[in-house]
Amino acid sequence: MFLLLIFGCFDDDPADCTTEAVISVSLSVLDPDGVPVEDAAVTWTSGSSSEDCELWPDGTYACGFEVEGVLDISIVHDDYFDQELSVEVGSDTCHVITEQVTAELEDLVCPDLDPGPSVYAATFYPDGTPHGDAEVWWGYPDSEPEPCELVGDDIENEFGCANGVDGQIGVWASSDGGYSEYAAVDIAVDECGDPVAEYLDIVLLDLAE
Repeated sequence: MFLLLIFGCFDDDPADCTTEAVISVSLSVLDPDGVPVEDAAVTWTSGSSSEDCELWPDGTYACGFEVEGVLDISIVHDDYFDQELSVEVGSDTCHVITEQVTAELEDLVCPDLDPGPSVYAATFYPDGTPHGDAEVWWGYPDSEPEPCELVGDDIENEFGCANGVDGQIGVWASSDGGYSEYAAVDIAVDECGDPVAEYLDIVLLDLAE
């Protein structure tokens, strides 16, 4: 029986494998009505590798060839919410085993919102105690700084800054006898073009130190 087990391991001869490159993930992208979406930007990432998925004549996207393991797939389209998928791809003796995946997109409906703070900043003493006697400012390089406003009536150390602003800005704080370092904040936007709020803790240092 021991010899039979050894010979059995050689039954899967690599010479019997085909030379074709097999798709790792075959992805169908559908709109809310089930109609294929063929103009999306679809990319896959696995480890340090990242490439665009290929649109095939049948309307499916081919993501990776002979890539085994977890593929993270990103789907972006101007008319729909972005979608992220993670697909695990296995293999047999010769090739990967293609995973058939369907992604159903949702219509991008953007609410009409009043712009709120793009940065929420909280001020503290070096020991972590809330600092309730500071002023917080924000601005662009080479521009006049603008004051941040306190958030709420009962909180003395939390501020809202730069309403409706995106991109990179600077935020800092000052008080009688105290100062903070300049913090560069990069504010991204979501699918609707609205700023995604950043949260920042600011420590005020003693000018005498």
